Amino acid sequence: MKKRLLFFTVSLLSLWELRSQTTNGLSFDGANDYVACGNILTTSYTKEGWVLINAAAFQNNFISGGSAGQHALWAPASYSNKLSAGHNGAWNQVQDPVSLTLGTWYHIAVTYNAATTTLKLYKNGILTSSNTAVPAYGGGTLLQLGSYDPGGNLMNGSMDEVRIWNYARTGTDILNNMNCELNAPQTGLIAYYRFNQGIAAAANPGLTTLTDLSGSNNNGTLLNFALTGATSNWILGSPVNPLPNVTASATNSFVCLGNQTTLNGGGASTYIWTGSVTNAVAFAPTITATYTVTGTDVNGCKNKAVQTVVVNNLPVVTANVTNSVVCAGNLTTLSGGGALTYTWTGSV
Repeated sequence: MKKRLLFFTVSLLSLWELRSQTTNGLSFDGANDYVACGNILTTSYTKEGWVLINAAAFQNNFISGGSAGQHALWAPASYSNKLSAGHNGAWNQVQDPVSLTLGTWYHIAVTYNAATTTLKLYKNGILTSSNTAVPAYGGGTLLQLGSYDPGGNLMNGSMDEVRIWNYARTGTDILNNMNCELNAPQTGLIAYYRFNQGIAAAANPGLTTLTDLSGSNNNGTLLNFALTGATSNWILGSPVNPLPNVTASATNSFVCLGNQTTLNGGGASTYIWTGSVTNAVAFAPTITATYTVTGTDVNGCKNKAVQTVVVNNLPVVTANVTNSVVCAGNLTTLSGGGALTYTWTGSV
């Protein structure tokens, strides 16, 4: 009985660990919790993520700044919870005409091109509002999750998969990548928060760092979170799909010139290799090379793996004889050179 109980406990912990690694998010209570990300926003930018609001009577700042960075992406009660964004006190310079539905996950994004003063707002990958006369934000480069100004104008809801870029992404970029986690780092990605931390709705004391996976080390700091229970804590996340665990292998990773090997991808549904290689089809490489496979799963999410194949040149073999002309009954010796082992015809 004790062994069964131990197995069940270990299995349950393993499931919790797996869940925390793949699909967690963060719950905000609207009372005093928020995430401070530092002074990281660039003049041109893209802010995007998955959000869900629980209550209408809140300011619901999602990815915003404060007096030290006058930019906001929010869905406040004062705007009937319509997704909005703006700079420098004009907080609805772009606005979606439809209010967000409580308890529903949305992918939201706002892009700003400083050169063209163009602000664009997206909901679930669709452009909903655009404004070509928006001055750059002032005050600084502060960025926070769940508030505007430290601890003010708070969010009551959940957040997941936040990405901050240093340029205005295209609508196609946003739509094609919103449903899957990203491979990181990527060019222009200055902060990437997957939120896949902690154990959902369990006790997570001390887990107050939101890890940045962009390579920029712009980690966020959780402030005033309860870190226990179903609110103000790490929770189950949005519908975003985790990346497939793509693998790469070769039937022979060391071959002689002219011989064949086969490259095989695993962990996804379809595979595309570099070097004009077809998955699971034998080929004869001519040089040592590292091949990259991109695997795509049933959700359209992509990941990569690599496999190196070493091609060894053929040895220059020589054949020698002590006496090339002998009389019947006399001996001669055949000797091979240029290799390690030798096999002769004629039972020699």
